[in-house]
Amino acid sequence: MERGKPLGKVISKEEFTLKLEKRAQRFFKVGNLILKKRYFSQNYYSNLENEAHILETFLDDHKARGNKTFAFFTELVACIRWIARTAHTLKHIQNRYKSYGVEKDGKLLTDIKNSLEFCNSSISNLYKALKEEALSIGIKVPSSYLNEEDFMEAEIQEYLVQDIDEDYCCLYQEEKVIEVTFAYVDVADRLAQLLEEEEPTEDKIEELSSAFHRIQSKYDSYISGSKEEKEDKRLKKMRGYTSVCLHLLEAALYMLHFYERHIKADGLSGLKEKISRIVSPSEVRESIKVILNHANGYALEGEFLARELLKDYADMTLTRERVIIPKGSVLHLRPASALVEPVIHSTAPVLLEIDGKKVRANSVLEIIAVMGEVADKLEKSDVEMVLQGDKEIVRKMKENFLTKIVETKY
Repeated sequence: MERGKPLGKVISKEEFTLKLEKRAQRFFKVGNLILKKRYFSQNYYSNLENEAHILETFLDDHKARGNKTFAFFTELVACIRWIARTAHTLKHIQNRYKSYGVEKDGKLLTDIKNSLEFCNSSISNLYKALKEEALSIGIKVPSSYLNEEDFMEAEIQEYLVQDIDEDYCCLYQEEKVIEVTFAYVDVADRLAQLLEEEEPTEDKIEELSSAFHRIQSKYDSYISGSKEEKEDKRLKKMRGYTSVCLHLLEAALYMLHFYERHIKADGLSGLKEKISRIVSPSEVRESIKVILNHANGYALEGEFLARELLKDYADMTLTRERVIIPKGSVLHLRPASALVEPVIHSTAPVLLEIDGKKVRANSVLEIIAVMGEVADKLEKSDVEMVLQGDKEIVRKMKENFLTKIVETKY
C-alpha cells in the first residue's frame, strides 16, 4: 500500500525567519521606493501589489497569521497589497479617462488625485511600520531599491495606421445592443438603490462590479467593431460609461475589502487596532464614499443614454414597477401563467425578480419554483416582486398577475 504524504512539520521561529528574510528581499526593494519618491506609476502599483501578493501567499502557506511573532507582519503585507491594488485601479482610470469619451467637469480627476495621495501616504505609513516590525523579529531589511526606470509608464506617441475597414458581423446585432443597454439600466438602478437605502458592503459592491464587467464583455464580444458602432457614436460612449463605472466600483471594492477585513471596528482585534492607528478608518470610509458617489453619478448619466438607445433600437419606454404580493396569497399556476403571457408574445427583454431572486420572465416553471420558495414567507408577510421592461408589457404583466391571485388564506 502506498503511503500518504506527510502533512508537514513544525519549524522554529529562527528557521522561518531566515526563509522569510530571503523571500522578502525583492518585496523590500520594490517597497523602498515608497520612501524615496511621491509620484508612482500604474506599473509601480502593479509590481508592489504583485510582490505583496507573492509574499502574503508565502506567509499564509506557512500559517504565519496564526503565529503571534509573525501575525502583525503578515497583516501589514496584506494591507499594503489591497491599498496598492486600489491605487492601481484609480491610476488606470486617471490614465484612460479621456479615452472613455465621458468627460465632464473634471471633479472625478481631482478626487482621484486626492484618493491616490491618501493611498500613497497609507502605503508609506504601513511600509514604515512593516520595516520596524521586520527588524523587531530579526529580519534584515535591504537599503537598496530596484531601478525606478523599470516602473515608468511608457507614453505612446506612435501608432499604426488604422486601416481595417471590415465590419464585425453578428446576425442579431440590434438584439445585442438591446440586451447590453437593458442590462445597463438594471445595474445602474440597483447601484442607485443600494447607495440610497443600504450601507455598501464588499459583497454588494462585488456583485455590481461583476454585472458591469459582464456588460463590458458582452459589448466587446458583439458590438465592438460592428457596423452599428461605427454608424452610431453613442454606442462607444455607452461603452465608456460602462468602463468608468466598472473601474470605480473595483477601486471601491478593494478599499472596502481593506476596511472590512483589516480595520473595521466591529469585534476589533489587537491587530486591527494596530492597523487603525496607522491608517484612519474614517478617512478610508470617506474615500470609499467619494468613489461610490462618482460611480453612481456616471452610472445615472449612462442610464439616460441607455434608455435613449433602447427607445431607438427597440421602441421601448422602460419602466420599473414594484408589485406587492399580499400576505396570505396562494401562488399557483394561474397567476404564474398570467404573468408570463405578455412576455411570450414579445421580443422585448423583461426583468423579473421575486423576493430578490431573479428568474426568466418567459419561464412558467422558474416562476412557480421561486413562488414555492416564498410560500412560507407569504404566510407571515407581504413579498415584493419587481418588473422592469417596456412600459406596456410591464403594465399588462402586473394587471394579469394581480387579477389572477384569487385564492388567499389568512
